[in-house]
Amino acid sequence: MKASLALNHKDQIALFYDEPLNISPQWVSIDIDLGEIYVGGDDTESKTIKLDKVDPRIYQRVRSESRILLIQLDNTEKHEPVGSVFVPLMIAQKL
Repeated sequence: MKASLALNHKDQIALFYDEPLNISPQWVSIDIDLGEIYVGGDDTESKTIKLDKVDPRIYQRVRSESRILLIQLDNTEKHEPVGSVFVPLMIAQKL
């Protein structure tokens, strides 16, 4: 799965991805140190997504957010949005 963490055209933190998650997203946790995103669904369902290099400015912005917009794109050249949903966002950090 290809995924990018970015700001959308409305200056909102968004995760763009190109394959179905096969779960109903209820929350997202980002582990900045590992560069991973965990999408939690109903009960024990979850999906882990490894991120490529992310601009440090995006990570700084993520720290101040309480929700994230998940945007699924189709798998064509145009990468048109297929669906989107806002979910609560948590940040995992070392203690």
